[in-house]
Amino acid sequence: MRFFMTEKLENFRLPKYASPTKYNIELSPDLQEKKFLGNVDLSINILEKTNEISLNVAELQISSININSDQNKNLKVINWDIDDKYEIMKINFSDILDPGEINLSISYTGILNDKLRGFYHSTFDDSDGITQSIATTQFESTDARRAFPCFDEPEYKSVFSVSLIVNKDLFCVSNASIKNVDENYTNELKKIDFENTIPMSTYLVAFIVGPFEASKAINVAGTDLRIIYPKGKGHLCDFALELGKYSLDYFSDYYKIPYPGDKLDMIAIPDFAFGAMENLGCITYREALLLVDDKEATSNELIRIADVIAHEIAHMWFGDLVTMKWWNGIWLNEAFATFMATKAVADYKEEWNRWAQFSLEKSMAMDIDSLNTTRPIEYPVISPSDADGMFDLITYEKGGSILRMLEQFLGEEIFRDGVSLYLSKHSYGNTETDDLWDSLEKVSNQPVKEVMDSWIFQAGHPMITYSYKDGNLVVSQKTFRYLKTSDKTKWGVPLFIKYSSGSQNKEMKFLLTTLDQDIDLGKNVDNVFLNSNAFGFYRTDTKDLDLLFNINELSSEEKYSILDDYWALLLNGSKKVDDFLGFSEQFSDEYDPDILTLLYSCFSNLNRNLSDKTYLQTVVEKVFSKTLKILDNKVQRSIREAQALSVCFRAMATISNDSDIISKSKNILKDYLSGKSEYEPDIISTVISINAYNGDSSLFQDYVNYMNNAKTPQDEVRFQRSLSLFKGDKEIEKLFNLILENKIRSQDSPYLLASTLNNEAVGWKTWKFIEKNWEDLTKRFPENSIVRMLSGIRSLNKRDYLNHLKAFFDEGDKIKQGRLQLDQHLEKLEINVNFRESL
Repeated sequence: MRFFMTEKLENFRLPKYASPTKYNIELSPDLQEKKFLGNVDLSINILEKTNEISLNVAELQISSININSDQNKNLKVINWDIDDKYEIMKINFSDILDPGEINLSISYTGILNDKLRGFYHSTFDDSDGITQSIATTQFESTDARRAFPCFDEPEYKSVFSVSLIVNKDLFCVSNASIKNVDENYTNELKKIDFENTIPMSTYLVAFIVGPFEASKAINVAGTDLRIIYPKGKGHLCDFALELGKYSLDYFSDYYKIPYPGDKLDMIAIPDFAFGAMENLGCITYREALLLVDDKEATSNELIRIADVIAHEIAHMWFGDLVTMKWWNGIWLNEAFATFMATKAVADYKEEWNRWAQFSLEKSMAMDIDSLNTTRPIEYPVISPSDADGMFDLITYEKGGSILRMLEQFLGEEIFRDGVSLYLSKHSYGNTETDDLWDSLEKVSNQPVKEVMDSWIFQAGHPMITYSYKDGNLVVSQKTFRYLKTSDKTKWGVPLFIKYSSGSQNKEMKFLLTTLDQDIDLGKNVDNVFLNSNAFGFYRTDTKDLDLLFNINELSSEEKYSILDDYWALLLNGSKKVDDFLGFSEQFSDEYDPDILTLLYSCFSNLNRNLSDKTYLQTVVEKVFSKTLKILDNKVQRSIREAQALSVCFRAMATISNDSDIISKSKNILKDYLSGKSEYEPDIISTVISINAYNGDSSLFQDYVNYMNNAKTPQDEVRFQRSLSLFKGDKEIEKLFNLILENKIRSQDSPYLLASTLNNEAVGWKTWKFIEKNWEDLTKRFPENSIVRMLSGIRSLNKRDYLNHLKAFFDEGDKIKQGRLQLDQHLEKLEINVNFRESL
C-alpha cells in the first residue's frame, strides 16, 4: 500500500538525548508586512552526553543562538545547520554537554504565510466593508516549527509561556490567561504576557492576533468560557456559549476529572483549513462552525456546530491532557473525540436523535473501508505527510464506530470507568493505544486488546451472513469488498443479536472469534435481526428473509443498516437493481429523515445511471410523494419532520423533476428573500439548492450577491455551495472565474469544486478546468484540501474518463499529501464505472 513510506523513521525523528521542559516564546508579528520577529528561551534537560542538539525548524531564518549552562560557563555554540528536507536544525557546541539543565536562547525571523498552516496571515472584510488583517496559527500535525524552533513531536511535552508584542489596537489570545499587559511597551506597541500552560505538546500551542472582540465570560465550574470573534459578530455567540458550557460540564462529569486548563476561549477564524483545532484553552474554528443564529440555522447546521464544539472540548482531556506518543496514535485522539461528541450531543438534545444520524457517518466510513485500497486504522507513521494522511474517514468515523461497538459490548458504565482510569493514570503524559486497552481490560475482565487489535491493525470489515436452523443461529464472517478480493482476514466480532420467541423480544451479545459459528438461540424463534441497534461495524446478509422482523418493528439505526447493506451488495454485484427497488418500496410510509436521506442518495445514483427509469420513478413517487404532502400540510412540524420534508422536496424536484414542487420551491425562496416565509430553515436551505439546480445566469448572479452579503456564516455557505449546482456552462465558467480571482476563500474553493465535479451536467467540464489550472490551484489551496477536492472525481463514471484520470495522476508526483485517499477515489470511480456498465 502506498502509505507505507520507503523513508527511514529516524530521518524524521529527533535524537533522544535531550528533552524540553519549558519554552519562553516572544513574538512580534507585523500584519502589514506579513512577517514576524521571534525569540525563544528554551529550557532543556540533557539526558546523555552530547556535543550537539537537534530541533525542528521550517521556513525560519535563525539570527543567533546562545547557550547558558551552570555546569560549563565557557560552553558556546559553534554553528548550526538546517536540513530543509527533514526540517531539522542541528546545533553544534564547543564542548560536551553533560546530563543536566541548559538554556538555549534563539532569535529568528519568519513569514506569515498564506497557506493556512503554521503562523499564517489572513484577511476579512468587517461590517463596514474594510479589509482587516489577522495572524493566527494551525500547528497540527507538524507546523509549530514554522513559528518557533522546537521539539516538534507529541511526546516532548513542555510548559509554554507566550508573550506577544503587537499594535495597541489589536486583540490577542493564547492557550493560557493573560498574566500582564504593558500598554506602553513603545509608543505604538503593547506587550501581552500569558500565564504558563500545563505540560503539553507543541502542536497544541496557539496564538491569535487581530481586530477581534470577546463575548462576556461565563463561569463553568471555575473555568471562564468566552467566544472570540471578528468585530461586529457578537450577536452570533449565544449558541456556542450554550454548547461550550454544556460540553465542559458533560465531559468533566464523564471523565471524572476537572477541565485541565485555566480558561477556555473558542475563536472564530475567517480562513481556516480544518473544521476546528483543539488547542488547549484556545480552540480555533471556522466561522460557520462556531458563530450562528440558532433561529435561522437548519437543524443539521446546528447539529454540525454542536458536534464540532463537543468534539474539540472532548479533546481537552483525551488528546491534550493525555496525548499519543507519536502520530500513529492520532486515530485514538480523533476517534474518541468523534465518539464522545456524538454521545454528548445526543444527550444535549434528544429530539435530534443524534445516534440515528450517526448511521450516515458510519456508512461513509464503511464505504471507504469496502475498497481494496482501504487501510488499517493504525499504521506506521514515518513522515509529516504520513501523519497528515491520517485525518480521514477511517480515523474519525470508523474509529468512532468501533469505540461505540466496544462500549456497547462491554457496557456503558464499565467502558466509562476504564476511560476514567486511563485518563487519571496518564494525566499530563503520553500513551500508546495499548494503554487504553489495558485500562478497559482491568475494569471489564474482557479480552479487549485481542479483540480491538483485530480491528485496529487490520484493514476492512466483515460481512456476517446468518441463518436459523434447528435452534441455532448459524453465522459466518468474510471480508467485504466491492471488488473481488482474496483477503481472508478474521476479526473478533462483537455480535448484537435481537430475536423473538412467542411474544417475547430478546437480546444477546456474542463474541465471534472464528470464521463460522453456531449460536444456540433455542427452539421456536420467530424473528431474528443480527446487529441490533446497528452497534456493530460490519455488514449483514441472510437468505432467511422470512425470519427478518417487519421493517416497521426496527429502529431507525437498524433500518438504515439493513438498507445500506442491501445497497452495498448491489454495488458489488450480489444483488439486482429491481430487487433493491422492490425492497425499497417497503419504505412508502417512512418519515425518518435519515432513512429518506439514504434512499434519496441511492435513487439519485440510479437516476444518473439507468437508461430505463420507469420503475425507479414509480418507487421514488411511492416513497416520497405521500410523505411530502402529509408533512407539508402539517401546521406544526417537529425537528425530524422538518428534516424529512426537506429530503422529500429535494427528491421530488431533482429526481422526479416534479414541476409543482419546482414551482413551489421558487415561491418559497421568493418569500424567504422578502422576509415572509414561514417555512423552517431546513426547507429554506433545500429550496436554495433546488432553485440553483434549475437556475439561470440571472439567478446565479443573485446567489453570488446573496453569498457576499449574507447575514450569517451559514447563509453564506448555503448560497456559496449552491453555486456548484447550476447546470449551465456559462454559470459554471463564472464560478471558475470567482475562484481564480480569489473571490471565494481558499478554504472553501476546493470543496466547491468537489461539489461541481459531482454535477452531472458540468462534471467533466469542471475536471478539465482543474486539469488546465492544476499548478495554480494546488499552489493557492491548502495542501490538505487538494485530495478533498478530488473526491468529486468518483462521479465521473465513464470508462474514458476513468482512463484519462488514471493517466493524469500516473504522470509525475501530482499529490503531495493524501496519495492513499486519491487511490481510494480512483478505485471508487472504477466501481461506479463497473456499476454503470452492468445496468
